[in-house]
Amino acid sequence: MTSLLLAALALTTVASAQAWAQRERRFDEGLTLEYDARDRVLGERLWPLLIADRKQIMERLELFPPGTLKVVLAADAADFVQRVPGVPAGALGVYVGSLRTVVLRSPRSSPGTDWDLRGVARHELVHGILDLAIEEPLPRWLNEGLAVLVAEELSFLDDTRFNAALAMNRLIPFAALVETFPGEDFGLTLAYQQAASFTRFLLARGGIYGIQSLVRAMASGYTSSQALEIVYGYDLAELERLWKRELIARLSWWSVLASSSLLGVLGAPLLVLGARKRHREAQRLLQQMALLEGDEAPSPGPGRLVN
Repeated sequence: MTSLLLAALALTTVASAQAWAQRERRFDEGLTLEYDARDRVLGERLWPLLIADRKQIMERLELFPPGTLKVVLAADAADFVQRVPGVPAGALGVYVGSLRTVVLRSPRSSPGTDWDLRGVARHELVHGILDLAIEEPLPRWLNEGLAVLVAEELSFLDDTRFNAALAMNRLIPFAALVETFPGEDFGLTLAYQQAASFTRFLLARGGIYGIQSLVRAMASGYTSSQALEIVYGYDLAELERLWKRELIARLSWWSVLASSSLLGVLGAPLLVLGARKRHREAQRLLQQMALLEGDEAPSPGPGRLVN
């Protein structure tokens, strides 16, 4: 019996050693990348992008925390789930605070699908940098909102579903989005859109320097509630009220147009103008986030998963 146990242990050790040998690694100051040998080409292309994106994110936030973030490109779906037990089925990337590790799905593990691996990695790197810099776990809505904003995920500017929820008075109170987001599709998407919308609202009120001041205050030990009041002059409840008031005013304006008999005549031009307006809004947000880079410029807690 003992011999069988020793033999099984030896086989397990050999298998683990072989799996370890098949992993390749890259190292830089404050960042490492690990990937399967089968993903060598992808890993070599991703590595310099990760270095550049990490640097850009820290500069945009004006946060330069000590410590090293590890990025792991999971070999396959089983490897991804093993590294992140309990991960949502549709997750493409997750930041594990207790390990200071970003775990990404390899596109090779999901043939026939297509997603922006670099964009997912940027989003998770924002989570990691915030986690390294800020001791207090951030509210989930703020953590995700900052990640969407700083990673420039413009897909969240498409707010058709968000406006429908606003019109039906179905927005989720931020007090209900502190620890986690809803699991069902509509609620999950709405929570991300609310987080993105609110951080855009903060950006519009205080510019990129307001966002930087907010994260610096939290990195200095202030709670998120205290930091919001210090930087923007209102507590979260009042900021949430002002945000909703702006949203409702915008929605009411479009409702008047929608009920007008002129809509049949003006419908096409209005749609064009609306598309142009959304494009200008996206460009304006990008310009604001790039202030520090141009000539015009004058966490989750241990064990928590963020995706």
